[in-house]
Amino acid sequence: MKATKFELEEKKSIKFGKVFLPVGILLIFLVLAEIWVSHSLVTYGEQFKNIENLQTSIQGENQILENQIDELSSLNKVASSSSGLGMELPKEIKYIR
Repeated sequence: MKATKFELEEKKSIKFGKVFLPVGILLIFLVLAEIWVSHSLVTYGEQFKNIENLQTSIQGENQILENQIDELSSLNKVASSSSGLGMELPKEIKYIR
């Protein structure tokens, strides 16, 4: 029993479908996975950049507030503010025992 040409072509097409169909499905899955990963990275990169900008802004505000604290707590500022409120240096010191 000799196989005809038609039967040989049919067997080849069956092997072709068995091999390339799973490979094609795997390829499509990998392409979709790559698209999803790329989108996720872009989204997280944007959020990271926003957080960095916020950090820079907060550090600038913190520096401004530290400068104001230093200015307001200086001895010259405290002395001028207290004299404006009517406070004076003590004329004599009294010790309590």
